[in-house]
Amino acid sequence: MSYFKPLEIKSILTKKTDQLDLVRPLTKFISIQYGEHILKDYETPISALQQRRNEMRNLQEKSEGSRDLCIRYAVDMMQVASHFPIDTGVQRIQVQFSWYDSLSRARTTQGNSNFEIANVLFNSAVLSHQLGTSQNRNSEEGCLEAAKHFQSAAGMFTYIQKKVCPNIVEKLNQDLTNEALEALVLICLANAQQCICEKAHKKNMKGAILSKLYMGASHSYKLAAEVIDASNTTKNLFDKTWKSYLRFCQHYFEALASYLIALDLHEEMCIGKEITRIIHAQNCLVDCSEQRVTGNLKLVMDELDQVLNNLLKTAQHENSKIYHDRVPELKDLELVEAKTMSKIQEVNEISDLLKEKIADPFFNLFPIPVMEAKQKYEENIKKRMNEVFVQARQHREYIRNELSKMGLPGSILMVDQKSGFPDEVHHKISKINLEGGINRLFELKQTLDEMSGETKNQLDSITKKLDEEQKEDDECRMQYGANRWPRLESAKLTSNLRKQITDYQQKLKIAINSDSLIDKKISENSEGFKWFSLDSKTLNDKMPQSLSQIMEPSSQFGKSYSDLKLYLAQLDDILEQELAIESNISNSFKLQDKEIELKLLASQSNLESSVQQLLQEQEAKFKELLVDFPQKENTYLQSIQEANRTFEQHKSQNSIQSQREQILQFIYNAINKYNEISANLQEGINFYTTMQEITKKLANRIDDFVFARRTEKQDIMVNIQQQISGVTIDPQYNYSSSQQPKPVHGSNTPVYSSSTITSQPTTTNTTSSSQYQPQYQYQPNAYQQPPQQYQPQVAYQQQPQYQQAQPYMQGSGSFTQPQFQYVQQQQQQQPYYNPNAQYQQQQQPSYQNPNQPQYRR
Repeated sequence: MSYFKPLEIKSILTKKTDQLDLVRPLTKFISIQYGEHILKDYETPISALQQRRNEMRNLQEKSEGSRDLCIRYAVDMMQVASHFPIDTGVQRIQVQFSWYDSLSRARTTQGNSNFEIANVLFNSAVLSHQLGTSQNRNSEEGCLEAAKHFQSAAGMFTYIQKKVCPNIVEKLNQDLTNEALEALVLICLANAQQCICEKAHKKNMKGAILSKLYMGASHSYKLAAEVIDASNTTKNLFDKTWKSYLRFCQHYFEALASYLIALDLHEEMCIGKEITRIIHAQNCLVDCSEQRVTGNLKLVMDELDQVLNNLLKTAQHENSKIYHDRVPELKDLELVEAKTMSKIQEVNEISDLLKEKIADPFFNLFPIPVMEAKQKYEENIKKRMNEVFVQARQHREYIRNELSKMGLPGSILMVDQKSGFPDEVHHKISKINLEGGINRLFELKQTLDEMSGETKNQLDSITKKLDEEQKEDDECRMQYGANRWPRLESAKLTSNLRKQITDYQQKLKIAINSDSLIDKKISENSEGFKWFSLDSKTLNDKMPQSLSQIMEPSSQFGKSYSDLKLYLAQLDDILEQELAIESNISNSFKLQDKEIELKLLASQSNLESSVQQLLQEQEAKFKELLVDFPQKENTYLQSIQEANRTFEQHKSQNSIQSQREQILQFIYNAINKYNEISANLQEGINFYTTMQEITKKLANRIDDFVFARRTEKQDIMVNIQQQISGVTIDPQYNYSSSQQPKPVHGSNTPVYSSSTITSQPTTTNTTSSSQYQPQYQYQPNAYQQPPQQYQPQVAYQQQPQYQQAQPYMQGSGSFTQPQFQYVQQQQQQQPYYNPNAQYQQQQQPSYQNPNQPQYRR
């Protein structure tokens, strides 16, 4: 029976992660978007999600329970990502996932759910690999079970490489790069091939078959080692213990394959070839002895070497005494065929790996694509609605100005009114006084000016923070030089962001200039506004008394008077209908909110087309305001102009009557101007309210950016000091001081605004210097190419017109703009984390048998 002893398999270590609060951002999002009454239904699943996330930090090595927990949490995160805007969107939830490489201990932080899923599934793959290494391989069943675990791990690493990592657009951990994952897949397959060889050996298969299988294992380990050496990323990621282990296994299994062939050759009495195979196997073991591996591996190598020595002595003795075969060179022998039996166990759906079907606890919350489509629809419809309403209002004001030029409706009302003002005038003035009169205009104007100043101060403060950060960066680059200060320059990093701020400042400047027009309007109409404060009797006394019936009854006059009065009444009805339709459209837009959601839910396969269809349906309603009503109003205006010409021709000219008409028209003009100025002021306040929401979110982003840059600055300076002093400090330590500047984050934001969820970092005091304190991670490309924003538009045409400012949003495309956040970090003191501890044993001298000559290939 041939020599056989299972070879120890090197384990991969799990990744570590920081503590993370998921409850606060998720509950806040549900509370804002759906209401407190809906939040109660999701408190339990969110708490369960947080519990599983906490357990990610305390996984048990070589545990099926921990592996299943990782898979379950990954499924949970996939469900959360489909209902909560963690990755993209205007309402993006700011969550920072931090993970440490399993091999290099380097820390990477991202606000992307796919990043979290990739790292969690990485741990599940590692745990599957560990289960394979811990399997008792002294039986065929144990070898088969171990091979299944390794093939399962290879399948999970492949799933991460092909289906998860491509969705991550930001910086990856080194062990999540394509090269590293490919190397891990090959390592798992090589381990599985080794187990298959051991199973075949236990089944006492023929030596020819075993040699092919062992040669397949040798080639598998060789391929893994070559992939690691082919890339700088993997070359730096996998330390010397891994490279030595892979090369050791490559040479060991090649030696074992050559040994098994030698046994068959002995049975066939081909002693010369047998001796060549044995010498080749010994040369392979010499290559093994050059690798720095654990003592257990060296013991196995020594045992095989002893077997080869004995076999060689026997073969040489028999050949010299009996066979006298020529000993050929290795190159003259046939190559040993390598047969690989290990296969990747493909993973199609992560949820299929769970023992039971997991229901989506957030099923009733709208999926993120539907929510983003709805947001896109609302933004477009609000923008279009504002444009339509402004255009309709401008046409109504044109109609009123034309009537005012003709002295209407003052002249027609004075025909029947012998004294005082018509009741209609008293009613309109009473309504103005109930609203607050001229004092209300002054209060609104003061509010407008205050909001304008606050918005300007916010933008100035944002610019100042960026300037200060850029100045610090430039000073450090000048002090230490570009080589020691390698990070991207602030000026390049924030160029697009500064352009956006400049755009906001330009629009704000236009708005401030337009505000001055309101002051001018109030000043020009102040005399008319004073009449609003008069009581009804005093106001009527201002109107001259009519001495007699002024108009002579004539058929032409009577007809023109009746026609003019009728046309004016009909025009007033049209204008009232138009205002009512505007109100109905605004209200129906709010009432149709649920209907829109259901329509989009029913058409998830083609959301873009559904959004366009809904916009076209709304455009049909706008047609009435843009086309139908203006045509009717223009028609009545033409009829009024014709009737008014006839009315003016036959109207008796009387100085008192003319004076009465002028006073009445003066009051009507004052009423119209009051309503116009009031609408302008309210529109301006709405504009500044939206602008302040935008600048507040922008300020939060800048605070996070500056904080991240200063944290990175401290890390770089620590590295520079290490280089100067030659002192090595473990990379696990957090160099950031507890006196870091703490950014101020916003509180509640509107329903469709980006909810920024942050918390302040805490510092745990301890007397030990080895406390595990992960550092904040900075992504240098965060502000390189921000997506297009909906910008606030302001365009005034002879009067201030505040168009709706669109909320600052992130693009809905594939590019995701990361935002700098930090989350609360508080960890218990942990021992020094060294992934290679179990393999760092006392070095032994390279193996060499003094009784054996050095054979080389």
